[in-house]
Amino acid sequence: MYEIWLTLNIVYELMWMYLPAVVVLLLVLALVYGRALQRKKCQWRAAIRPTLMVAVVVAILSLWLVPVSTHSTLADIAYWVDWANLMAICAGVALVAAAIVWPVFSLRR
Repeated sequence: MYEIWLTLNIVYELMWMYLPAVVVLLLVLALVYGRALQRKKCQWRAAIRPTLMVAVVVAILSLWLVPVSTHSTLADIAYWVDWANLMAICAGVALVAAAIVWPVFSLRR
């Protein structure tokens, strides 16, 4: 139970630390999706495959980059909660990357 409480506290503190970045990201998403929805010839389904490829590459890269960004290494991750947090963070980063590139790819198709 302690690990879950600690995880929630860490996520809460990170939320406040990265709030300006989240606001900028939401503005970028609004602009990209607004532009894509204005066009009538967007190919949303055709853009799924390249979007998934980008998301997988980003997830794999973030497995290494997330610990490096916190001045840590993969060797420091020894507990299952740490691995679960890392995987969740990598999935979140990949999801955000996919959310950004999907309308861009749909405009290019």
